[in-house]
Amino acid sequence: MNNDTITPIMYGLDLKMNTPYEAYVSNIAVEKHYGNGLQSAFTINPYLLKNGKTTIKIRLLPVKKLAKTLKMIKTCFCNPQM
Repeated sequence: MNNDTITPIMYGLDLKMNTPYEAYVSNIAVEKHYGNGLQSAFTINPYLLKNGKTTIKIRLLPVKKLAKTLKMIKTCFCNPQM
């Protein structure tokens, strides 16, 4: 009896972003996130259309309403003797 099994190779992306982004594999959008801060992991096997090299593109987008989340420091005290 032959117990040889074939284990398929799984390819994936593991993204940890603090900005909105779009992920593309072979120019096909595979993941989009337009909020702030995300950790996402997913397989890309369904988007690998042929053997060999493929193109993976991560498009970083600007954070909306960034000005409202930034805090301006009006006074800064520093003690050079510390």
